[in-house]
This record gives sequence, structure tokens and C-alpha cells, in this order.
Amino acid sequence: MSVLFNARSGHPIILRISMKPYRSVLSEATTRSGVLALIFGVYKKNGFAYTLLKCGYRKHSQYRKFIDVLENMPQVKDIKILEKKARCCSLILIKDFCDFYDKIMSKKILVLTPYIMSEGLRRFIAVVPERSELDTFNKMLEEHGRVIDKERLSFEQAISYLEKNVVLADLNSMLTPKQLEILDLAYRCGYYDWPRKIKLDEISKLMNISKTTVCEHLRRAELKILNFILKGKV
Repeated sequence: MSVLFNARSGHPIILRISMKPYRSVLSEATTRSGVLALIFGVYKKNGFAYTLLKCGYRKHSQYRKFIDVLENMPQVKDIKILEKKARCCSLILIKDFCDFYDKIMSKKILVLTPYIMSEGLRRFIAVVPERSELDTFNKMLEEHGRVIDKERLSFEQAISYLEKNVVLADLNSMLTPKQLEILDLAYRCGYYDWPRKIKLDEISKLMNISKTTVCEHLRRAELKILNFILKGKV
């Protein structure tokens, strides 16, 4: 049995970590473009790292900037677009292999996927097999970047965090910018509270659009979300 799950060796420690990498092409690209990237997996071939990721963005100009930054970095050898939609795309990034990938692939640092790259930060869930290994783990992190935040989670909290990242990326890609804007405002102002704290005509005044248009955007957004949750499709 693996020592990670061997009860005799103590309980594993699960940490949610945000860090600023010292060197990372995705850190640079997400900083300069505003794109959010979910990294689903990495494999090594012919000395290069093949990274499978899904990107989310509000505007097509962000996607273009993200790709331009990557294409102009000497570490990047190729970008293979797998699927592209209005507000998200999936791709394989082929680049020079790095020490961080070496550590996560050799399980010296056990990182659960998908992990996030956004605004230049690497945000991930890591599992430390035992408390006695925490110092070694922290030293390995310090080799690759500056730790911004570190929080201990339960296993259920960690899984929920990973699932939410995937769902949010999917929902953001489904909804139009205007639908997102109105839905966010309605939620923050208490439209979905019981009893409601704001009415549609009040939202329409805040948005400076008609009540009918607000209602239409909300209904279309709600239908997409319900279809996603209940039917698994848009």
C-alpha cells in the first residue's frame, strides 16, 4: 500500500496554495492577458513538457494576447488548439521541461488537477503524506516561487474546490458578458434572496437598460445554468 494512504504512517496533510512562480511561461501569459488557465495534466515527450489546459476569458482580445505572449517566448515550442469557443479554448502547450513539472510528475510534490494559473499566480491543491515531511515540502515550494497564501483543507473541501473551478470555467464560457454582468449584479443586490431585496425595475435603473431586457438576460442565463446542471448540456 502507498505510504500516502497507510494509516500507520499518519494522516496526509492537504493544502490549498497560492504562489507567484519565479519562472513560468503561463504565469507571464496570464499576467499580461487576464486569461484564466486550468491545467489538467502534463506529460513528458522527447524532453519537452506537453501541458493540457483550458483557458477562459471575457474578450477575444484576451485570448489573442495570451497566445501572442506564449508564441513569443523561447521556451514555447508549439501550441496545438484542440477546441475554441467564444469565451474559452482547450489546447496543448509544448514547451521546455521545467523543475516544477519534474517534481509534480515524480510525485515529490503531489498536485491535484486541475490547478489554476491566473493573474500570474499558481493556485493548487497539494498533498503532503505526513507532518514530518512539511519542512521538506515547504523548502521545495520556495525553490519555485514566493508563497502568497497557504490553507489546510479537508479532503472534501479540496475536492469541492477542484469541482467548482471546473464548473465556473464552464459557466463563464456559456454566458455572455452582459448575462454575467446582470446575473452578478442581481445576485449581489439580493434579487435571489428570500424575500427579494431588489426588484427587476431597480436592476434596470442600475444597468440603464429596460426592465424587459434585464428579464430576458436573466432568464436566458438561468436557463443555461439549469440545462448545465440538470441535463449536462447547454
